[in-house]
Amino acid sequence: MLGAEEYIASTGGGLYRTRNAGRSWSRMDEQLDRSYFRESFKSNGRLYTSAALKTPSYWGGERGADAALYESFDGGSSFQAVPYPGQPQDFVISWSSLNTDDIPIFAGTYKGNILERVGGIWTSFAKVPSTVRSLEVI
Repeated sequence: MLGAEEYIASTGGGLYRTRNAGRSWSRMDEQLDRSYFRESFKSNGRLYTSAALKTPSYWGGERGADAALYESFDGGSSFQAVPYPGQPQDFVISWSSLNTDDIPIFAGTYKGNILERVGGIWTSFAKVPSTVRSLEVI
């Protein structure tokens, strides 16, 4: 579990963790096949993150962002890739929840899709006409 000195940083060059309030960082994504991260999210003891193969300037073409969504049930020691609507072209870049231990979890994407995770499955929830850079349940 993340504590007061433990943080995760999603970067354009990898996923990093510090356990000492930033004095040192270690890579968390070495077992993953993508390294461009935008944001990670923790809820109900699970860690969610997504990654693309390359930076946004490469997101054209048939595979788009060539993105994947990952979930970790052990605090980031291991990750499972999970399917989601819009994959691999669309890239999850924002997260939100009800701020409780209850589901659902929401994810906003580069192409304006809002996804919902209920019962372990990601489904389409809504669509907005632009990139969802920030998402908040109010």
